[in-house]
Amino acid sequence: MINVNNGVNYKIAICDDDMNYVEYIKNLIRECFMGKLEFFTYNSGERLLRDSEVMHDALFIDMQLGGIDGTETARKLRARNRNAVLVFCSGVVNPTPESIKVTPYRFLLKQFDDKTMRREITEILEKMVRSYKEEYILTRTEEGLARIYVNDIAYISKAKRGSSIHLLEPEKYEVKDELLTNLHVSVLYEQLHKYGFEFAHNSYLVNCRWVVRFDKTYLVLEGGGELNISRSHYNEFKKGFIKFWDKYGGGDGVD
Repeated sequence: MINVNNGVNYKIAICDDDMNYVEYIKNLIRECFMGKLEFFTYNSGERLLRDSEVMHDALFIDMQLGGIDGTETARKLRARNRNAVLVFCSGVVNPTPESIKVTPYRFLLKQFDDKTMRREITEILEKMVRSYKEEYILTRTEEGLARIYVNDIAYISKAKRGSSIHLLEPEKYEVKDELLTNLHVSVLYEQLHKYGFEFAHNSYLVNCRWVVRFDKTYLVLEGGGELNISRSHYNEFKKGFIKFWDKYGGGDGVD
């Protein structure tokens, strides 16, 4: 039994066309978890996708859904909610290369006995609680509402209509290079400054966590990317960088 008293209302989606199995999963979760829960149930991938702006914390998806199958449903959801704990459920289907690409945390066989299921559900819920503690922002992108984890952001630059969020691993969010949001850089600064984001230039905001080194003219990001530092922002950027690493440790990259 997991006892959680942090006031968080965890959102759990169960998508399966077998309503008996849906109720079975719900009851097991209630048995294993003492805390606030909100269930969202769907009998098709299409219905779940229509509700994709709900930032579910855990997703239980049948791999053999009619219409859009479980793997394709999960792939589309990952574009908006990469960090929900994803669980595939199946009676006969084994994991495939395509299903593994959407980073499921578990594959549950419907033949599992109750003891095995309780153990699996407990571990899934523990993972859900741990994942929720990571800092993130919610922002509207071209794809809809997205949950973006702070440590996944390398830097943010101005765009014509909002900002471009440059990610360390964009493939995790199902994008080629960056996410476009309607929020202005200055608005994102207000949300992210406390996590170590500083202006290196009027046009972009940098996550100090991923700065390898910098001097008065440019900085180098983990992975080798380089950005210019403007003369007017150098002192404030340096101060913010040192403050961040005084708090979290490290910070040997100031020239």
